[in-house]
This record gives sequence, structure tokens and C-alpha cells, in this order.
Amino acid sequence: MAVVVLDIGGSSSRLAVVRPGQQLQSATVKVTDRASLVRAVRDATSPLDGVAISLAAFVDSEHGYVRMSRAAPELVGELEADLTRSLGCPVVVLNDGEAHAYAASAMPDVEHGTLAISLGTSVGFGLTDRHGCPMIPCSGENWDLGEWKLDTRASSPEAWWALGSSGLKELEQTMGSDRGRAHYGYRLGSFIERLSAVFQPRTVVLSGGIARNHWDAFKANLRGELEQLPKHFTRPRVMVSPYPEAALIGAAEAFARRNN
Repeated sequence: MAVVVLDIGGSSSRLAVVRPGQQLQSATVKVTDRASLVRAVRDATSPLDGVAISLAAFVDSEHGYVRMSRAAPELVGELEADLTRSLGCPVVVLNDGEAHAYAASAMPDVEHGTLAISLGTSVGFGLTDRHGCPMIPCSGENWDLGEWKLDTRASSPEAWWALGSSGLKELEQTMGSDRGRAHYGYRLGSFIERLSAVFQPRTVVLSGGIARNHWDAFKANLRGELEQLPKHFTRPRVMVSPYPEAALIGAAEAFARRNN
């Protein structure tokens, strides 16, 4: 079986072919419209058994409907149905935060009941229940916490900016690289502490370039912020995803679960 998985975000799009027993290897592709998306998938492999797409957008993943996407407005609409007709195979379309939640649930040493937070250009968020099944809001779409305003001196207090690459860069410029990255731990830890009081997770899984590259610099301050949780709450274990391409892994996991 050969399944093409894509992660379509604000800065770039990544594609990989998932085959049993083979290590995932991704490449950058250019997606400018639906026609270029179809071409990229067809060029990746033949025969094609399925497609799974992680997308920075508001997505009803049950139906594969994209309501809004600043990253890829050309893909808004009945994306799953349109691609299924064009490609003649099963297609799964989901929000990137939900994809990261699927990836977290596939980790061998995770305790389910997980917050999955991706930290890169922006911030993605996903959630699984105690059985490892991704959870969605009442709307039927995906979680979007990017507009939450943090208690911070960042130029823009919204979580998507303050915890994304722009917010980290501002800290590094004003405080110096080492101090700025360490201070980022306070900011992220406060955010996770607030989420933990609401969702009561067992595990928090961080993914994305900021987590992979700077975990050692900010982990102590992050963990210190979690000590602010009321004592009757379980403090979650915070860990970094082992998957450099977590959204692609999550898209593949979502496809496998829905097509077994």
C-alpha cells in the first residue's frame, strides 16, 4: 500500500509517501491550487492507494470540508470529495493541530489524555481522550486557540504570535538568544498551565521546530510554571515529539484508522 501524506502550512508544503516497512522521507512541494495539488500527488507514486492532508485551516474532518484557510485559501470547500473524484482513491483531510494529536497518540511511551501543541511559525493545538482518540469541539471543526491573549509583554499578546517564531525572535532580540529562549519557557509554561486547568491532560506533547531546537533552553522554566497548578490537579508530563515530521505522521495515522 502507498499512501501520500501532505502537510500544507503557511510557510511551505511537505509531501511524503508512506509504505509499510519503509522510513518516511519528505520533500517540499509547491501547492498553489487544486490542480497543482493533484499533480503533486500523482507524481509522487503509482499506483496510489490513498491520500491524507494536514492543513492549516478550519476543517470539518469528518466530511473533509475546509471552511477557511489563510495559508491555502485556494483549497477552501469540499476538498476531500473533490480529491476523491479526481484521484479515485480514499482521501482524508484534517486540521494540522488534529494531525499533531494523531501523531501524539501514536507515540509508544505516551500516556493518553494528551494535549498536542505544535510550535513553529504559528501554534497548533490538538487533544486526545484517555483512549488516544482525538477530540474535537462542539462545532465539529478543530480547536483554534491562537487568538487567546497571553499575559505577556510581547508586541502581540495572541498565542499564535507570542508563542510562534515571531514571538521567540522578539525575545531573542531584546534579551539575547540564551535568556530569550529561557524566558520563552515562562510564556509557554503559563499557557500550558491554563490549558491543563481546563483539560486536565496526563501528557503534553510539543512538536515543531521551536520544541525540537530549543527544548533544553526553556524546559526548566516551563516546568516551574506548571507548579502553579492547584495541587488537586495531576501535573502533566511534558515531552517533545520524537517525530520531526509530526503532522505527516499524524496524517498517516488518521488515514490508517479511518480506512481499516
